[in-house]
Amino acid sequence: MNVISNTISNTTIITDSLASWHNSQSTFEFQGNDIAYHVQGKEGAPCLLLIHGYPTASWDWHNQWAALTQHFKVFTLDMLGFGFSDKPQNVTYTLNMQADLLTRFLKLLNVKVAHILSHDYGDTIAQERLAKSNLNELHAIKVQSVCFLDGGLFPETHKPVFLQSCYLAL
Repeated sequence: MNVISNTISNTTIITDSLASWHNSQSTFEFQGNDIAYHVQGKEGAPCLLLIHGYPTASWDWHNQWAALTQHFKVFTLDMLGFGFSDKPQNVTYTLNMQADLLTRFLKLLNVKVAHILSHDYGDTIAQERLAKSNLNELHAIKVQSVCFLDGGLFPETHKPVFLQSCYLAL
């Protein structure tokens, strides 16, 4: 009985936390789609962009959010097709498109200099964003540091695990 009670209690905590995260989001439009995002932290503090992994969303960062926002102005979003952002059926989800989404997001919020903390799929998106900055200074956002967590640094060698392949069929 105690295990069932703990499971129900933990599920309630997660559900309430996710609902709170959803209720605190803002949105902006990208290529006709609504993109969910969060910004919080000290004005004038260094900017920190958090990029989530696959197949998750910005909520991945909710446990670190309070600590990070004490030291940084923190920005995160649900990439197109993920989390609370739109999931259009007739779109080819490319690394290039997601990197363009990040550029639009940072420009919208007037971020010119940032640190990046990325995870999994977000590592590859961050790499694409960095490559685009190097090719086109007009759209460059000065990146002060990058921390890649648990991702493939060479996208062409990435082989998805079975469960990730199953998501592609959906």
